[in-house]
Amino acid sequence: MHDSRMGTFGGLGLMLTLLLKFAFIAAALERLGGSALGLTFAAPVLSRMCVVLLERIGQSARKGMGSAYVVGMNWRHVAAAFGVGAALLLYSLVLALGGDVSAIGVLLGAALLAAAVFALIVKRLPSSRLWRRLVLKDASTSRRGFVSAPPRESLVGKRGVVRTELRPAGTALIDG
Repeated sequence: MHDSRMGTFGGLGLMLTLLLKFAFIAAALERLGGSALGLTFAAPVLSRMCVVLLERIGQSARKGMGSAYVVGMNWRHVAAAFGVGAALLLYSLVLALGGDVSAIGVLLGAALLAAAVFALIVKRLPSSRLWRRLVLKDASTSRRGFVSAPPRESLVGKRGVVRTELRPAGTALIDG
């Protein structure tokens, strides 16, 4: 392997993932015929839609390698991406359901049912006993004694040498 960061298990994992994807697509095409085309079309469209949204709401893209992508992006761009993505997803689902008018009816019925269930969950869940048991009410503040690491203001402005990679943690030698 030419990439020293990848290793044997990474290469095997990559090959097995690609083989598994190929086997899934082949089996879906064999069992479902042309309707599987719609399902294989939906997954990448949905993933690209999520990337656009995460780039817009996330802070890491503004400071990192994604900054060239995010510069000038506003909510109109996100809405346009989601509009096109939603249209393509609906088209892929219609293809998966057979591609005729009855497929559109089934899709609309499922969407209405999903919206009704979602509205019921949003209305009932926050006041339920299950929600009160799952959601943490206490805050971990420094005033209450919670600190992730002791403060080291004495190191601010000093120079050092990195001994290991610093992501997510590592070692550095500061001022000798």
